[in-house]
Amino acid sequence: MARVNRHKNWLHSNWPDPWRSAWAVAVEKGDVFRAGGPATRLAPRSVWNNEMAFGRYFEFLTQNGMELIGPTPALDQLRAFALQLGETIAPSSVMANLSQVIAAIRLMYPKADLQDANSAIQRYATQVRPVRPVARRK
Repeated sequence: MARVNRHKNWLHSNWPDPWRSAWAVAVEKGDVFRAGGPATRLAPRSVWNNEMAFGRYFEFLTQNGMELIGPTPALDQLRAFALQLGETIAPSSVMANLSQVIAAIRLMYPKADLQDANSAIQRYATQVRPVRPVARRK
């Protein structure tokens, strides 16, 4: 039986136009005469994960009356998003979602300055600890 997608509202078809158009360009397939978008170099599952993470982030912003202006996310918005995610999912999953949001933005806007967001996620990654005990690999 196929897995049910309960998160159809996170798909790019529900995003507002500047973001939806940028995503369409990022995932556009190439041909003999032109290269495809940057997302065509990734595995399909990675592209899907990035789309879902950005859709989740965009939904969070909409529900909280915030706006995403320009390709660079505000650090206070990312922090609020991480706090909300942390209420329902494990810290390592929060970090993965944040990384995927940034990856999606990088696919849509390759020249965006995401240095501050990357630094914040790296600092967060140093603090992430597993929720359950995991045996160390040898």
